[in-house]
Amino acid sequence: MRRRPRCGSRGAADERAGPPPERTLPLGGTARRAKGAPVTRLNLLLLVVLLASSIYLVRVSYDAHHLYGELDRARSQQRQFETEYGRLQAERQSQAAPARVEKTARDKLRMVQATPAIMKQVTVTADASRTSTAVDARFAASQGQR
Repeated sequence: MRRRPRCGSRGAADERAGPPPERTLPLGGTARRAKGAPVTRLNLLLLVVLLASSIYLVRVSYDAHHLYGELDRARSQQRQFETEYGRLQAERQSQAAPARVEKTARDKLRMVQATPAIMKQVTVTADASRTSTAVDARFAASQGQR
C-alpha cells in the first residue's frame, strides 16, 4: 500500500507536475499574479461603489439635518399660533359678555332698556298708520328726556 503525502508537503510526484493550477474567482475570473487585471478591476469597482455610497450617505445626512431644522421651526410656529388662538378665544369671550354688549348698545347705538313706561301694546286695525305714528312720537319724547 502506498502512502499519501501530507497536506502542505510536496512529494516528488508533485514537483514533476509543474506549477499549481489557477484558482477561479467567484465572478468568473481567474487569479493570476503576473497580470492582476481582474483583481484590479474588481478593486476599482468596489472603490467606485464605496465612493458613491459615501457621497449618498453625506447627502442623506444633510437632508435629514435640513428637514429637522424645518420641523423645529414649524413646531415653534405652531406654539405661537396656539398661544394667539388662546388669546383670541379669551378676547372673544370678554367681548360677548352681557354687560359689555349692553354698554355698547347704549353708547354706540343709543338703545335704552325697555320699561313699561315706553312700551305700548299696539293692535293692528285698518287705521294702522296712525297708530304707529303715535308710538314713534312717544318713543322720541322718551329719548329726549335722557
